[in-house]
Amino acid sequence: MSASQKRKLQLAAHVSVVASAVKRSKNGEDDSLNDDSLNDEDDEDDDILAPQAEVEVDIRSESIDEENAAAVLGRDTSDGSGTTEHKQMDQDWEKSYSLLRQFVCEKGHLPPPALNSPTYPRLGKWCVEQRKAYEYEQLLQEFGADGLPQDVIPVRRRISRVQIKSLEAIGFEWAKSAWDIKYEMLKKYYKEHGTARVLRNTVVDGVALGKWVGTQRSAYRCEMMRREGKPLQKNPPRINSIQIAKLNVR
Repeated sequence: MSASQKRKLQLAAHVSVVASAVKRSKNGEDDSLNDDSLNDEDDEDDDILAPQAEVEVDIRSESIDEENAAAVLGRDTSDGSGTTEHKQMDQDWEKSYSLLRQFVCEKGHLPPPALNSPTYPRLGKWCVEQRKAYEYEQLLQEFGADGLPQDVIPVRRRISRVQIKSLEAIGFEWAKSAWDIKYEMLKKYYKEHGTARVLRNTVVDGVALGKWVGTQRSAYRCEMMRREGKPLQKNPPRINSIQIAKLNVR
């Protein structure tokens, strides 16, 4: 059996996991995701570029039913509106998810972003939208609704925890940028060493983490100068408000 055939069989086996997860959610069973939080001890000397502590969100007992489906998907129905809308959105999501599951089982891999064919209409773009919705949920967990950085644009359609698990069950990947990968490494370093003061010559798993941290500090100083209208050097390092908030630069 070829590697491609084995992959297809493995992906097909995931389908039953998805159905089981959705069924458990509808029955009100525990469908929580366990996120490890950082140890955020106060230390004025070591807080420069210290990653912010993750906000723990209790999602136990959340299930998708007539009453709380909209709440899980992030919609406010306190005025009694939106029931028909969220049902239609859920149906649209399930339709696209079924197409994705079919594609993965047939091809053995995820679709490219540009995929738009009669058999798989807008499927590539739909996958991109799921990643954006997932990133938005991650930011909400980290900063809270009132603390989102100014660069964050709310997504048109949010994604529920059941939908996230359903996608992961068929091998869906939440792509990360090179910056986010190094940021995750810095969080791990901070958790292990209790400080984000990484020496410039520090290399972790082949990544020059110390040099990267130094670049972030320089980018932050340049960004503050730019906001103050001060002249900058040619081609200064850049950092956006989301990255600044994550690094908690002081």
